[in-house]
Amino acid sequence: MKKVAVIGGTGFLGIEVCKAALEEGFRVVSISRTGQPTNQTNDFTQAMPIDFLALDIFQAERLKETISTCDVVIDLVGILFEKKSQNLTYQKMIVESAQIISNAAQQTNISVVIFVSAAIGIPLIGKKYLLAKREAEHLFKGKSFEGKIIRPPLLYGKSKQSSLYLAYLLKVGMYLPFLKNILRPYQAEAVEEVAKKIVALC
Repeated sequence: MKKVAVIGGTGFLGIEVCKAALEEGFRVVSISRTGQPTNQTNDFTQAMPIDFLALDIFQAERLKETISTCDVVIDLVGILFEKKSQNLTYQKMIVESAQIISNAAQQTNISVVIFVSAAIGIPLIGKKYLLAKREAEHLFKGKSFEGKIIRPPLLYGKSKQSSLYLAYLLKVGMYLPFLKNILRPYQAEAVEEVAKKIVALC
């Protein structure tokens, strides 16, 4: 049975990736700063046979030790908006974190590392975010493991109400002639479907 480490496994997409991995029969370890998902009930965490681990991924040695028993690593670490006052920048949370994860996997027997990047069509996010994602993609190439990149579009799902509103507005906008061409690059996909596509790469 494959063992999958989902780094960033308590986020909007992370939870769905953990669920999808379980459905495929994988053993799942969720690694995040908080450990337990903050937006889920205790019943959820008790019902799901997932090892929720609290870990600062910038502690490289601890991360390496934690993932050393896994077969696959899925990197979901990142932020949409910078908070420079809290030292939460794209460079740190996307590029540097990817470097640490890549290095840790390189020093273990990990066979596959999946980096979840981003598609071009993401509204409200500037070029700096996308440039950081593209830079991070290169960190998973030419390693001892097989590096796989996936670039999902805008995600929507019931657990994030604002995403449903945005997806609906994009859909409606496509029917308006003066907005159709502007919105054409922007795509939206259900978070559950994207999670299945990510797990299919394991």
